[in-house]
Amino acid sequence: MMLKSVNINLPELGAFAATRGAIGVGIGLLLANKLSAKQRKTIGLPLFIFGALSTIPIAKHIFHKNKNEPHPASEKQAASDSQKEE
Repeated sequence: MMLKSVNINLPELGAFAATRGAIGVGIGLLLANKLSAKQRKTIGLPLFIFGALSTIPIAKHIFHKNKNEPHPASEKQAASDSQKEE
């Protein structure tokens, strides 16, 4: 199985992590018994929905951006191959 490498900068990583965190907090609040059922749904459900829906466009951006950029290892290999041919 071939692993895929993805280049991501710090702001993109932060945005992606924040949306995943919102999903986790939302699920945690929905499952916790520390709040009333109404409070859990009022706070947890919007967090979960926001996290889930905002993760999709961020992930699309990250993976689409990386699809158009050559992989650093393949650039090194291409440079090495071109030097061998000369």
